[in-house]
Amino acid sequence: MISFILTLKRLLSALRKLAKDSLFRTLLGTLAVILLSGTIFYYTN
Repeated sequence: MISFILTLKRLLSALRKLAKDSLFRTLLGTLAVILLSGTIFYYTN
């Protein structure tokens, strides 16, 4: 359990550092739009 918490802490700190990069934020936004549009498309059909 301790190793899971430490790994999660490292992941969150890496994501915080990456969030400062504008390219990463753009890619994350694009991914969110693609996932949302696909979800809406398949939910309505």
